[in-house]
Amino acid sequence: MALTPPITPADKESDRHAWAMLQRKRPEVDWNKSSLRRADLTGEGKLARVMLGHDDERHVWIGVVRPESREGAFNPHVVNVGQVESLSLSFHKLESAADCLVAENTPLDGCRPRKGQRGLTIAIADAPPQRLYWHAGEKRFAVWVP
Repeated sequence: MALTPPITPADKESDRHAWAMLQRKRPEVDWNKSSLRRADLTGEGKLARVMLGHDDERHVWIGVVRPESREGAFNPHVVNVGQVESLSLSFHKLESAADCLVAENTPLDGCRPRKGQRGLTIAIADAPPQRLYWHAGEKRFAVWVP
């Protein structure tokens, strides 16, 4: 089992920067710093930040901040999943060509697997799971439902 590397001061600064970017993108959302998770979502060997939040109407939001990237139309990537009773997030591997296949062995558009790369699985009660992945050709996150 691989050990998780220790969190450095630079990591903590990137965490704060990610939170600030999410606050600017959606100031009406209370972003939960304790929900923060890190993973290489772009295949570049750098950690993206994933955070949950909620608004006054009890909508749940998911924010994904690309590592070492400027703010713009696609960064951070923010999704409103609505009022949900139960939600879980997990990372899945996107390291081999088989990890980027959809139904009937069709390649997932824009998915280019790399060692250490992950996607984000969003599981909501009473709904099919959604998978967020890095669309390498368009340089943005995309979602598909398996």
